[in-house]
Amino acid sequence: MTGAAGLPPLSIPAIAELATWRRWVLHDNKEPITVRGSRASTTKPSTWASFEEVADVFVRGLGDGVGFVFTETPFAGIDLDHVVDDAGNVSPEAQAIVDRFASYTELSTSRTGLHILVRGELAGRGRKRGPIECYDRGRYFVMTGRHASGTPDRILDRGEILRAWVAETFGVETSASRAAACDPIEWNGELPDAVAIARDVDATVRLLLSKAHRALGYASASEADFALGCRLAEAAFPVATVEAALRWRHRHVEPRPKSVDYFARTAQNAVGHVTARNEEAG
Repeated sequence: MTGAAGLPPLSIPAIAELATWRRWVLHDNKEPITVRGSRASTTKPSTWASFEEVADVFVRGLGDGVGFVFTETPFAGIDLDHVVDDAGNVSPEAQAIVDRFASYTELSTSRTGLHILVRGELAGRGRKRGPIECYDRGRYFVMTGRHASGTPDRILDRGEILRAWVAETFGVETSASRAAACDPIEWNGELPDAVAIARDVDATVRLLLSKAHRALGYASASEADFALGCRLAEAAFPVATVEAALRWRHRHVEPRPKSVDYFARTAQNAVGHVTARNEEAG
């Protein structure tokens, strides 16, 4: 059962765990909105709120429901559309996926789809093929609390299963070719000229390239990195330029150790996120 006024109930351990994260938004006809009713973003922490905050404004009449943002969390979500019939029967193909992950699963708002939540990380950006989608950042799921019968009530660690399933379901792009795409570039240590020009004319880029990213609502350097990557990708900068900008930012602003593929992976994820969003927008 769902909670009061349609909220997902905290009596479900999976929901209670998600409620400890400040990653909640409301939605209006599935478009994410803030507790103030403005447009929310899955890459901008200042537009997220606590579970208590979204619950409070929802019961007072704002939004059609609540949702959880995956960005910068240990969680991933698998979205299976149009797999439950009018009688509540799950298609054999979808049931096989549910059984394989054996983690918290709930019915979608339409009751014709399923959301599976796991602990795990994708090798690259989120993927979509037909009615099947999978994301671990840059997306949110509407949370209904309609716990699917027979599935665990907790979000379980399924990292290895997730990686294998993604490779099988979406092809080798998420492993071999994606790994190749994340090879570090040769970098001369300079901020690309085009990005320097963008910094001069774009206040957001200027702040993200400095320690002032917190003024934009980004609590961590990694969140600011992803946001900067998305901003540059929106301006049609190629992956190599985005990566060089991220490397420059960390040399001058956040000189902390990073994994060998961090900058390439972040740039690739940001460009992929913006590309996928543009494709969805038509």
